[in-house]
Amino acid sequence: MDTTSKGRIGEDLAAAHLLSLGYRLIERNARTKRGEIDIVARSPEQVLCFVEVKAALTPQAGHPASWITPHKVVRLQRAAQAWLALHREPEAQEMRFDAIAIQLHRTPPAIVHLPGAFLPDGSGYF
Repeated sequence: MDTTSKGRIGEDLAAAHLLSLGYRLIERNARTKRGEIDIVARSPEQVLCFVEVKAALTPQAGHPASWITPHKVVRLQRAAQAWLALHREPEAQEMRFDAIAIQLHRTPPAIVHLPGAFLPDGSGYF
């Protein structure tokens, strides 16, 4: 399986997971001049969520959540700022960055959703 197929499967599983929790998907693979956001969604509590999805085919590279580096966090923050500028979302609304890590080698695939995985200033779990 190539990287694109793995990513698509992971994002499909993440989207289904979010929908099952009552999230409303706004956009998938949102491309901005500053990068791509895997999923933009609104939580049941109306929080705007920018979601990074990581999927692993094997356990050898460690847990996929650990692949979100500080450099990646900064890129996601910049992409979210660009997305907000394009979509004219109110600045005062609550928003957060989530991560969804999927282990595709498990049956069924193991999905870990980390709401608020990191903060807009880059601090948090990663």
